[in-house]
Formats: sequence, C-alpha cells, structure tokens
Amino acid sequence: VTCGIAKTSPQVTVAQTAEQGRAALLAELEALGVSEADAEPEDLADAAAAAMAANPALAAVIVQAAVASQPQSAAIIVGAIVASPVKPAAISAGSVAAAAAVVVPDQSAQI
Repeated sequence: VTCGIAKTSPQVTVAQTAEQGRAALLAELEALGVSEADAEPEDLADAAAAAMAANPALAAVIVQAAVASQPQSAAIIVGAIVASPVKPAAISAGSVAAAAAVVVPDQSAQI
C-alpha cells in the first residue's frame, strides 16, 4: 500500500499544481475583465505575467495554462510574456519557452 501511495502522490501534486497555475491565470484574466473564451493572445500573456509575478513558484504551469488555452498562438503568447515588464526578472526567457514547449512540442522551433 505504501508503494502505491508513493507512486500516486507525485501525480496528484503535479495535477494540483497545474490546476493552481490555471486558477492563477484565470484570476488574472478576470482582473483584466476578459474571459478566457474572449481573450486575445496578448491578454493571456498579460494575465500570465501578472500571475507569475504573484506566484513565481507556479511560473511554468502558468505559462503552460496560457499556451494550452490558445496553442495556435504559442509563439505570440511566449513572446509577449518574455517582453512583459511585469514578468519577474528571475524567470528567464528560456524557462518560459521551455515551459511552453511542453504543451506544444511541435512549435518549439518557433518559440
């Protein structure tokens, strides 16, 4: 039983962390007065950068949530996050691109 718990715990933690990242992104979109369905790629980037500033430990999953929302706009979203003055300086462009590439590996060259 202990082995089963040890194996499932990291998966639960990853799922919870991803959900926290998505929740942080959606909260920032709401603060901008934009629904996820109506969001432009730049809106997603602005919300992601603000969410990363508030929750730097969730930066990777916030980027992934933003890109997953509009995968066809991954390069625009990543570029706008990287260029954002709100993005914490400690979070590198490379880490933003790497997080996005997890969601859209086929676009990693463009990112």
